[in-house]
Amino acid sequence: MVFVYNALLVLFLPAIVVYWLAKVACRKDYLAAFAERLGSRNPRPRADGAGVKGSLPQGPQLGESKLCFWIHAVSAGEVVSSIPFVKALQARFPRARVVLSTLTPTGRQVAVQHCSGVNVVMYCPIDFFLIVDRVISRIDPTVFLPVETDLWPTLIQRLHKRGVPCVLVNGRVSERRLRYRWLFKPVFRQMAFFCVQTQVDAERLDALDVDRSKVAITGNMKFAQAAAALGRPPALDAESGKPLLIGGSTHDDEEEQLLHCYEALAARRRAVALLLAPRHLERLERVERLVAARGFNHARWTQLEGRPAPDGCIVILDTMGQLAQIYASATAVFVGGSWVKRGGHNVMEPAAWGKPIFFGPHMENYSSVAAALLRLGGAMQVQDGAELAAALDRLLGAPEELRRMGRNARAFVLDNQGAVERNLAAVENVLASFDIKTPERPRDPLERPAAGDAPAIR
Repeated sequence: MVFVYNALLVLFLPAIVVYWLAKVACRKDYLAAFAERLGSRNPRPRADGAGVKGSLPQGPQLGESKLCFWIHAVSAGEVVSSIPFVKALQARFPRARVVLSTLTPTGRQVAVQHCSGVNVVMYCPIDFFLIVDRVISRIDPTVFLPVETDLWPTLIQRLHKRGVPCVLVNGRVSERRLRYRWLFKPVFRQMAFFCVQTQVDAERLDALDVDRSKVAITGNMKFAQAAAALGRPPALDAESGKPLLIGGSTHDDEEEQLLHCYEALAARRRAVALLLAPRHLERLERVERLVAARGFNHARWTQLEGRPAPDGCIVILDTMGQLAQIYASATAVFVGGSWVKRGGHNVMEPAAWGKPIFFGPHMENYSSVAAALLRLGGAMQVQDGAELAAALDRLLGAPEELRRMGRNARAFVLDNQGAVERNLAAVENVLASFDIKTPERPRDPLERPAAGDAPAIR
């Protein structure tokens, strides 16, 4: 199957090249990404130089452990969710090498900024056997840890052939995996273990004939990252103390709906401030044109430099990695990717701050979390900007109900901690089952939580 897959890659090589040339035309940083993904250049060092070799290490360096954890997180969201796990891994194995790969420039940027102590941040190689073999030989990983969903058939097969265990951490299994089971079943057979977020994910693996002894429901590590983000938020002074609505991780058409909501609230004499945080920064200029076309003033976050936004000015967030803290200033939050078919984005971050949450009907990526928030009264589903405006108009007139929503959301996050420890315990168990020595710090087995004991999301 992997042979056929690689043959198809060769067949579609011209289309792949055209796709990447189009990416490079839009964003110059994709050129370096493409070269690195081909395995033809060494990854660039981290910006701060901390814990970086400056190039892809040729196996363990002097004074380092032979242990090497290769963590793969597809983009910014997965990188953010893996941060507590990376820190826990480094605390447990302080001398081990840690390599973090990603697929996007935004994912790489977040990794460089927030994953201190990681030896190398790199782009994941293109899933072709000649390229994959070259990169694996350079890294010499002890274990491969893909985060959430990103499993590449050739990469998994070549690692398995070399005896490198592959453990899915914080895993999600989508319906699409079931539709393409002919491709993914051979890949899943070569995985050493699956740490999945929910019972639904475990049932989907069962439908793919994965051995149940290789699956543990460990919860969602994004709860841990959401709680960890509760530091000192950056200053955000909304206009004259007006209630602040934040549209987080928005996509095409969602900003338009939020502007409609903004206008509808103004028509009802509900003066609010609005901050838009597009999911992809390459859309900033498009969002600015949209706001200007609707007749509103706007300013980028970095232009304000901590000053209050002028009256009637819509703020557009133009940085990566700050949204989780900026949510602290919100009165209410709409989480994007849910009015369009993108499966929704991280609702745990605003929930951790105790903010009332609104989202649309498309929350497939967070279905169990969204359902729990709705059931507990910490969130509300709205179909469009008009429905959001109607809900906010009512709730702004009932502030205690709005605060109760926020309290319910925060309690939900705090009640669902522990996923990082359960994922780490599962990785340690896999290392032990492969007879991989971990001499850094002996641990009493009683100290280790059982990987399968994760409580269901409450």
